[in-house]
Amino acid sequence: CDGVRKVFADASLPVHVVQLGSMMEVHFLKEEGLPVRNMSDVLSNTYKDKQAEYATRLRNHGVFLLHGGALSVEHSEEDLQGIIAAHGRVAAEMAEGN
Repeated sequence: CDGVRKVFADASLPVHVVQLGSMMEVHFLKEEGLPVRNMSDVLSNTYKDKQAEYATRLRNHGVFLLHGGALSVEHSEEDLQGIIAAHGRVAAEMAEGN
């Protein structure tokens, strides 16, 4: 998840990445620093439409994201680097508005 956080930070996109073990969820913040502690925060502080756009863009880059973004022991280090690279391309596209 650190790699995913980094690519969004590098693209200057305010996100909050929630992680529990190998599961993660990316929330697109309406404003940097807004809290994401519970469902009420998710509904009021994040853009749900951007989350849908993010998932679609990832699919366009070969990453099918299931809710929760779980990884498994079947994912190799090469797979993980490819997933992070796809996130980087998506972050750059979204930052540019393309």
